[in-house]
Amino acid sequence: MNILHVCTAFDQSFRIPASIMMHSVVKNSDHRIHFHLMIPKLAKDELGKFLDDIRLPPNSEYSIYQVDNKSFAKELRMNGVRHFSDAAIFRLFMTDYLPEFIDQILYLDGDLYVNLDISEIFTKYSKTAFSARIERAADGYFNSGVFLTSLNYWRSHQVKKQSVDFLLQNPTLKYKDQDSLNYIFKSINSPLEKIYNFPFADFRYFRKSTADKCIFHFTGSIKPWKIHAPRALPVSLWRKTYTENYYSEISLQRVKWFLLKKSIIWIKLLTNF
Repeated sequence: MNILHVCTAFDQSFRIPASIMMHSVVKNSDHRIHFHLMIPKLAKDELGKFLDDIRLPPNSEYSIYQVDNKSFAKELRMNGVRHFSDAAIFRLFMTDYLPEFIDQILYLDGDLYVNLDISEIFTKYSKTAFSARIERAADGYFNSGVFLTSLNYWRSHQVKKQSVDFLLQNPTLKYKDQDSLNYIFKSINSPLEKIYNFPFADFRYFRKSTADKCIFHFTGSIKPWKIHAPRALPVSLWRKTYTENYYSEISLQRVKWFLLKKSIIWIKLLTNF
C-alpha cells in the first residue's frame, strides 16, 4: 500500500487542534499516513512537552521539522493578525525541509475535521501541479487551507523563492501565505471539489444527508474548541474525537466580548433555520 504524505504547520496555540485534525485523518482512512509536521524551533525540553500535548495518532508515521521563524524578515511575519501566526508561512518552505523523494503532498490546516478518506483527493487530482478550492469564483482566488500539490513542481519552478520575493515586495498583505500561493498557482489551479474544504459558515448544507462526508474547515473565529460554537455536526465530531483521545471533556475557551459580538450574526445564521 502506498504511503500518503500529509503536511501541516502549526505552533503552540494550535497544537491540540492539529492533533484532532490528524486523528480524524487516520480515523477515516485505511491507508498508511505519514505526517510532516512543520513547527517553530523549540528548545529540547519545550519540544518534548509540545509533542506530548499533540498525542500523535497511532498507526501513523511522522517527521518533525523545526522552522526558525525568528529569522524571518519582518515582511514574512504575520504580526499577530487575528488568529494567524507565523506558522502559516511555514508551508512556503516545504521544499527546504521535506525529503526530495516526495512529490505529491496534501497540505492540511490545523483547524479542519477530516470526515472522509483523503486517498480520494490523491486519486482524483494525481495529475495536477496544484489543486485547491476556489473561494471567489469571480477571479479564481482559492483557499489554501487544503491543497494537493507536486513538490517536484515547487522545486523545478522555485516556488519558495517566488513566494518569498512576492511577500518582500508586498509586505502589507493580510493573508500572506494564501495570497502568495494564489500569485503563483491561481492560473494553473485545478480546483478541488468543495467537499474537500467545506467552510463551516455554509452550515445550511450540513442539514443534507450527503454532506457528512466532508473536510470541514473552521474558518474565522468560530472554532469547535470555543464556547460560542453552535452544536452542529462538525463541532460535535471534533469534540467527540477530542474526548476519545484526551480522555476528558474539552474545557471550552471563552472569547472576548468584541469577538463574540462579531460572531453573533453567524451564530444566528447557523442555529435559526
